[in-house]
Amino acid sequence: MKLLRITLLLAISGFSLSACDTFQPSQLCGGETEADHQAFTNTFSEMQLVNQAITGEGENGGQTGRVFEQPVSLIIDLTSLEEVEMRLCIFEAKRNGEIVFDEDFSISAGQESFDLGDFGEGSHIIRVYVDGKLVENISFLIQ
Repeated sequence: MKLLRITLLLAISGFSLSACDTFQPSQLCGGETEADHQAFTNTFSEMQLVNQAITGEGENGGQTGRVFEQPVSLIIDLTSLEEVEMRLCIFEAKRNGEIVFDEDFSISAGQESFDLGDFGEGSHIIRVYVDGKLVENISFLIQ
């Protein structure tokens, strides 16, 4: 009887550990989670997330990031200090962690805007990569 309990406990533990492997935010959009902020400041003088549907930057939601009300049509406005290859990868921070946007851009020095489209309700994270290196994590919430 004791052996059966131990076997069941080990089987359940193994199942719950393997279930944890199905969604690990650190694996989304690449393995890095810590942004290189020095690389960001060397590349950009400005970057902001804007809701062009109502022309606004959203409210500051603390750890949640910017909070936007529906309708939402987001753009990233930025000023680049140099010509670089940039990747924007956006995933849901909760639920199943689905990647909802993943595109590469060649950007020139100067001001640029990139249309990200509209998003459903929930928390999202934008990972900004420059020349393959994670330089910024931007969190936002759609209500």
